[in-house]
Amino acid sequence: MRWNAGLVLIILNTMLLPEGQSAQNPVACYDLYELKLKAPQGVSEPFTSSNIQMDAEITRPDQKIDVVPCYYHAGQDWRLRYSPSIPGSHHIRVTCSLQGAQPAVIQEATFEAAASDLPGFIKVHPDNPHFFATAHNKTFYPVGENLAWIDPKRENYRTYFEKLSANHANWVRVWLCFWV
Repeated sequence: MRWNAGLVLIILNTMLLPEGQSAQNPVACYDLYELKLKAPQGVSEPFTSSNIQMDAEITRPDQKIDVVPCYYHAGQDWRLRYSPSIPGSHHIRVTCSLQGAQPAVIQEATFEAAASDLPGFIKVHPDNPHFFATAHNKTFYPVGENLAWIDPKRENYRTYFEKLSANHANWVRVWLCFWV
């Protein structure tokens, strides 16, 4: 499969994200909740959305629904990763569609989110559109750099990110292209 050139924006915290959670309650707001899923048998090409599409409908405590695509992990394993933004009970309903068929519910789950002081998602500052802010409206200054095909060995990215983190970087732009 040929990869198209693309830009990936990765916002890093000063530490790596914690390991995923699937049974721990509560999950701190803006922390990572991970649900492990199993796809039905017989999916030959999991990277093609016309063969399989797995989505999670997450009903938040305010009754708004977030639709989040699940992603292929390995074998028949899929994952849902979600960061809750408000405290309270979240209900997950995972649907799967094979080869364009009507989606069927394959799993449901519930988890609790607790209030936290984590910075949350980055957005345009509500008081000044020339600046960024965290979810709690605290000014966010991105400190980092652009990384572009530095080394064909992907494992070296971990070293780059660790060095950036040790120097208090909180943002990086990674340029990925198919010819490297």
